[in-house]
Order: sequence, then C-alpha cells, then structure tokens
Amino acid sequence: MTERSIGPLIPRNKHLFYGSVLLMSIVHPTIMGYDSMMVGSILNLDAYVNYFHLTAATTGLNTAAVWLGQVIATLTVISYFNDKFGRRSSVCISIAISLVGVALQSAAQNIEMFIIGRIVIGFGISIGFVSSTILVSELAPPDKRGFILGLSFTSFLVGSLIAAGVTYGTRNAPGDWCWRIPSIIQGAPDIVAIINILFISESPRWLIAKERFSEAREIISIISDVPIEDAHEECEKIHAHIQTEKTAFPGNKWKQMVSSKSNTRRVIILFTQAIVTEMAGSSVGSYYFSIILTQAGVKDSNDRLRVNIVMSSWSLVIALSGCLMFDRIGRKMQSLISLSGMIICFIVLGVLVKEYGDGHSKSGSYAAVAMMFLFTGFYSFTFTPLNSLYPPELFPYVLRSTGVTLFNIFNGCWGLFASFILPIAMNGIGWKFYIINACYDVIFLPIIMFCWIETKGINLDTISEVLHGRGPEDEESIEESHSLIRQGFVVNTKK
Repeated sequence: MTERSIGPLIPRNKHLFYGSVLLMSIVHPTIMGYDSMMVGSILNLDAYVNYFHLTAATTGLNTAAVWLGQVIATLTVISYFNDKFGRRSSVCISIAISLVGVALQSAAQNIEMFIIGRIVIGFGISIGFVSSTILVSELAPPDKRGFILGLSFTSFLVGSLIAAGVTYGTRNAPGDWCWRIPSIIQGAPDIVAIINILFISESPRWLIAKERFSEAREIISIISDVPIEDAHEECEKIHAHIQTEKTAFPGNKWKQMVSSKSNTRRVIILFTQAIVTEMAGSSVGSYYFSIILTQAGVKDSNDRLRVNIVMSSWSLVIALSGCLMFDRIGRKMQSLISLSGMIICFIVLGVLVKEYGDGHSKSGSYAAVAMMFLFTGFYSFTFTPLNSLYPPELFPYVLRSTGVTLFNIFNGCWGLFASFILPIAMNGIGWKFYIINACYDVIFLPIIMFCWIETKGINLDTISEVLHGRGPEDEESIEESHSLIRQGFVVNTKK
C-alpha cells in the first residue's frame, strides 16, 4: 500500500475534496463581505456614531482603514508569501492576522484603536482573499472552475447578508454593545476558515515548482480520480509547463508585468477592472448606502437596516445568476450589459434624489431606493463574481500570484481613494454626484469592448494566445518541452 504524504485530514474522495475547495472559495470572501456590510450597517447606529464622534472625514477614515491595510499587504508580503511559503500557508497566516484585528476592533476604546484594528483586519483579509483565490484556481476541476471562481467573490454577499442581519438583530442592545457584538461575531468566519484549511491541500503546481513531487502526485490523483501511479505523467507535464513558463518569463516578476505587449495589456485590463469595481458605484452601494437612503428620504434607522438586509439578499441572488451565465454570455458581453445598466440607473437615481431627497414624497423616496436596487443588481450580475474569476484567468502559473496581487493593489488603491472621496462628494454636491459618476462610467464601455479579452471556454494554458503573447520562440520551447516528456528527458518526478 502506497504511503500517503499529504495531511491525514485531506479527503481522498474526489467529491469530498471538491467540497472542501468549494467551502474555501466561499468562506474568505464571506469574511470580506461581513466586514464591508458591518461597517456600512453600524454607521446607521446612533450609539456608534456618537461613541466615536464621527464626522464626514472620520467616517471616511473608518472605512478607508481596511483599504489601507489591504494596500500595505499587497505592496509588501502577498506575492512573496504565496511563492515562498505556498498558497495554503499564506491562508493560515491571514487567518491569524485577521483574528488579531477583530480583537482590537471589538475592544476599541477610541477612534485610534478602532482604526488600527481595521488596518490589521484589512492586512489579513487581503492576504487571505488573494491566497485562497489562487489556491482555488489551481485545485478546482477545469470544467467547474468558472463557476467556482465566480462563486468566490459572490460569497462576499453572503458575508454582507450575515452582517446586515446581525447588526439589525443587535440594534437595540444596551450601550455600545449594539456595535461591539457585530464586531466580535466578525471572528466567526475566521474560525470556520481554520477548520476548513485542515481539509485543504497545497496547490499541486506549487508543490511541483518546489520539486515536492510525491505530495503533488497524490493530490493530482485525487483531483483526476486515478491511482497515484497513474498521476506521474500529469505531474511530468505540469513540471515541463512550469519550466517553459520560467524560461518565457525570467527574472523579476514585477518587471515582467510590463515586459511585453501581452503583459502590458494584462495590466491595463486589471487596472480598468479595479476602477470599475471600486469607482463605478460599488462603494456607493455598500459602505455609503445609509447616506443614499437618507438622501432619498428614508431616515428611520430601523427602516435603513431592514433595507440593507433585503439589498444583500437581492445582490446575492443576482450574483449567483451571473456566475451561471459567464460561460454562456461571456465575460466581455456580460460586463458591457451590466455597465450600461449601471449608467442608466445612476442617471435616473440622480434625478430622483434631486426631486424627492427631502422626503416630502414617500413614493418618490421608494422610487429612488428601487433604482438603487436595480443599479446594485446590474453591478452584482457581473462585477461581483468577475473579481475572483478574471485576474487568475489572465496570467500563466509563474505570474499568477504576482498578477492577482497586482489586481489587489489596484483594487485597494481605488477603494482607499473612494473611501475618502465619496462621502465628501456625496455630502457636498448631493444629486449631482450620481450624474457625474454615470458620465465617467461611460468611458469604460469602449475600454471593455476593445481592450478586454474573452476567456469563455478557453483553457488556461491557451489564453496567452488570445493576448498574442506567445511568439514563435515560445511555441518552439513548448514543443521542445513536450518532446522531452515523450523521450523521458525530464526531472525525476517520482522522488
């Protein structure tokens, strides 16, 4: 009987193994979603606002702190951790950091302590999301990868829904417990993540890159549902492919991001996706939804908390629908449809806030809230699941960690910018804010149409051809590697 080299708790049954991978794709975005909605929801609580004496500026700082932590993590450790210690170990590190941040935030006695806790949470969440996304992309079966990766960031909305429900349930708790309890409960998904990681293996590609072939072979045998001995050939192919990528992308990985036209195009796609994700209106729909409700005339705190719960449920259903449609409509077309709908909704929302923002017409206020629901539906249909699907699809293995990290940097920077600017702009120019937002969203329609690429139905290994990143020399190198495999001149992967 073959001695197993991976952890004893890792399922040997393919379906149980995929179940563990699916749970990982859900739990880490859930942590992010809970954090986002919790902050947005407690802003509706007078006890929270009064405890920290919040102004428009400190409100922005409260929400921007998590983005600051995210930016610090992405600029310093994420890519290094994933390539040096592995995807799984990076997830473990992230969980420990997040729990420290939750403790600081929950016990905060002043705004400074609260903000430090938020920065630590952002640091940990960022490592966890990037690492888990990469790990899931390298463990998920090819025929289910689109749905599983799309489901990943869709689960952000699961966390949002839980946070909205928890905050609503504790809204009448005495003193400052109405916001401390939701903050403490934020640690619950991290506990689930600790349990989940016990049943998750390391990426076989990372293990092969580190020449830990015995473990990689066993994981491949589980994924492919074949005996360990039969996984040897697949292990050889992956090893040859990784060596080919290392030859094609030598040296500093960050420099490789702009070393060719295809990589530069990848970076442009990531940059514009991050802008659309954070600046096209998503931050308006999450962190500052309470401000929108006030502008629309919905001023009762209980009513606003109830609307938050319904909004999270609506967004989750629509995002799940979007996951199922990616492989039918395609990434580009689905993005164009959603962005067009968002632009129209923002224009109408601006008009409704202008006319009925003082609350004199209940029907007008309801219409404004309904338009925000429609806007969020268009956004959730594509851009919520696209966050975890598109970046890992664009990059080959040797650049995948750096590429996803780069997207996280772009996303964090724009989120940080939005956190400071949006509340000031919304309070300063009112209804005009929505019209201006709609106008600059139009700019991204031709960018998506002519710069983004369609990856629907394309194998990860051939997406580079769509980007015109594979020249004749690369084709010869690949053929040579395959020839070496056939002849047996490969590194001994049986060790």
